[in-house]
Amino acid sequence: MKTTTLKILPASVLAFVCFPVLSLQAEELSNQQSYTSETLLVTASRLEESTTDTLASVSVIDRTAIELSQAPDLLELLRLQTGIDIVRSGPAGTQTSLFMRGTNSNHTLVLIDGVRVNSTNTGSLAWENLPLAQIERIEIVRGPRASFYGADAIGGVIQIFTREANRVSSRLSYGSFGSKEVSASVGYHQDDSAFSMTADWRDSDGFSAQNQNGFAYDPDKDGFNTWNVSLRGRYNVTEGSSLRYSLLYTDNENEFDQGISDSQQRVLGLSWSFCNSCNLQQSLNLGYTKDNLNTQTAFGASALTSDHLSADWQGRLDLGQQQLTFGLDVDSESGRNRGNYNNSRNNIAAYTGLDIETNFGEGQFALRLDDSSDYGSNFSGSAAWGLALGENLKLIASYGTAYRAPTMNELYSPGFFGLFAGNPNLNAETSDSAELALRWNISSRQNLNVSLFSTRIDDLIAFAGVDFQAININQAEIEGLEAEYSVQTQNWQFTVNGTLQDTENKSTGAELLRRPQQKYSLVLDRHWDNGAWLGAEVFYSGKREDFGATLASYSLLNLRAGMPLGHSFRVEARVENVLDEFYQPAFGFNAADRAYFISINWQQ
Repeated sequence: MKTTTLKILPASVLAFVCFPVLSLQAEELSNQQSYTSETLLVTASRLEESTTDTLASVSVIDRTAIELSQAPDLLELLRLQTGIDIVRSGPAGTQTSLFMRGTNSNHTLVLIDGVRVNSTNTGSLAWENLPLAQIERIEIVRGPRASFYGADAIGGVIQIFTREANRVSSRLSYGSFGSKEVSASVGYHQDDSAFSMTADWRDSDGFSAQNQNGFAYDPDKDGFNTWNVSLRGRYNVTEGSSLRYSLLYTDNENEFDQGISDSQQRVLGLSWSFCNSCNLQQSLNLGYTKDNLNTQTAFGASALTSDHLSADWQGRLDLGQQQLTFGLDVDSESGRNRGNYNNSRNNIAAYTGLDIETNFGEGQFALRLDDSSDYGSNFSGSAAWGLALGENLKLIASYGTAYRAPTMNELYSPGFFGLFAGNPNLNAETSDSAELALRWNISSRQNLNVSLFSTRIDDLIAFAGVDFQAININQAEIEGLEAEYSVQTQNWQFTVNGTLQDTENKSTGAELLRRPQQKYSLVLDRHWDNGAWLGAEVFYSGKREDFGATLASYSLLNLRAGMPLGHSFRVEARVENVLDEFYQPAFGFNAADRAYFISINWQQ
């Protein structure tokens, strides 16, 4: 593995890290209360398992953590996560890209309530349009998952679960840049049924997306407006049989320099789970996603529409110390660019997975065959083995392959005046990844995870040809190290993580764009018995290569606090970029100055 130089953190940040760690460890030794760190997830292997038992590298963000962060949007929440880099081209509401483990923004498969939401046209999700008010839980799985999910999961999978409200609540927020947000939830939970609904509206005046380095610089403010609603419920038909449904609708208007976009997304999911015997569990899952994107710019207009319909049957057979998973997937997708292209394709897949436990450790093996109407058959496989080195220490080795078919834009887009055009002769991307991880559960509330990973992508697609046409790059390699330490006591929560990565376009020797070699984050929260809390976030990103420039490193400090007002109300405050640091998230684009937000929450 290549050597990546670890840039030294400023002394003030190191002091900020060391003092709370020592204090927390002292309190942990004196605190004899019993805690449990058991957290369940379903995304890693399509089966329910705990974060301590899974053989994948995972993170889980629940609703409690989302509310504690007071983050105004997903960018501020996800950029603190191990192995994830976020780039937003201007203020809230402008285009946002996510890079997981150094892979491209369309190399992460995104699910909402089990339904694929990656755009057929662009291959990625419009992260800027997904409001935190609608999110109950986020499960992040790093590393290839194609053997379970098929195409697009080269870097990993992020699954988002919509709100599961069990009471009436509301939230009002106001902040810098004329930001305003109102959300409300209502729901109930009973033994045989549950239902919840959440509605949200957010508006912001923003600031200029670009600076004088930008190709379309216009010093006006670029704001956005969004409203959205979600429905989610379940009904137990019989003992061992249940029906679940979900709906998410978003309507967004996003301004950028010399342009405006209007978009809508609909995500529908329906799942029927049944168990003919206790040893065999089955589920039938249906999903539908529709995206509309209309954009007006000073250079022209475009109208994109994509549809994705999926059906999945899955079975799980309990064999004691072995678990056998198997299933069939059917997908149909279409993409349209008005006046330019209208294409569709289908995919049929079969997959199986085996989880085993032995005296020599535990293993997980999976194999999937996809048959695409455009790209033929493709096998994806994965294998992982976990070896206990002690009661609370585990060494995990894993290997997996993945692939991604070109998007409709990469194949057929006419580009802008001939620039950034598609290429119908593109090959599908393929990848293989290896990982070695060490997982140490030091105590019930103290954990250390370290992972070494290496990914090779063949036929990587990039707009790097003549006039920036889409072409296949011979090969790209990504190597990295991730580490995360967390501890929680009765009154303190502390998490620190770091990511080192080396990305290379093997054809040119250049780094892949907008992915820093180093990234660190630290989160510290202090809780009081009356429900009040005070927290801080420290974030550091190393320098990044971009189109025509090398972007400087930067550090951010964010503060947040909350306090209950009586039985039903709570007031919250958040200050972002406390030190008012100037930086460019992408060359020619602005980031926010120091910003303030205040919120009032009410619940029945």
